Amino acid sequence: VFSNKLLGMMFLTYKSKYDCTETIQKIKESGTEFGWYNPTINNHFEIEKDLGLKDPNKVATISMCIPRSAYDILKENKKLAVMMPLQINVYEEKNQVYVVWLNIEMMGKMFGKVTAGVMKEAAEMLRNVHKDIVEEVD
Repeated sequence: VFSNKLLGMMFLTYKSKYDCTETIQKIKESGTEFGWYNPTINNHFEIEKDLGLKDPNKVATISMCIPRSAYDILKENKKLAVMMPLQINVYEEKNQVYVVWLNIEMMGKMFGKVTAGVMKEAAEMLRNVHKDIVEEVD
């Protein structure tokens, strides 16, 4: 079981300024605007509802990447494709919508200088994608 401290380091969590549907749409639009490639949405709520599951989870994932960044990382280590594209989680809990993504800057440091540099730059771009959508992107 992961501790809350470890989860807080691995995943960056922010409160959204919008409801779930609007948050998802704004991330997709902003991602495209900032050069993230092919934002794809998996709406787990709709899938669970379609399956007739009781009390479906208000959760969606948005997958997107920056192909040139991925190219540089994969030249160094093709195994890192397992983390591509980046998954951004949008979920609602107790009437609050949250946006979560992997702390890619921290993760990049584990995989060498090239990957660390690329992931640091991608983390900065990711903060720009979300700056008008979530509260307190540092």
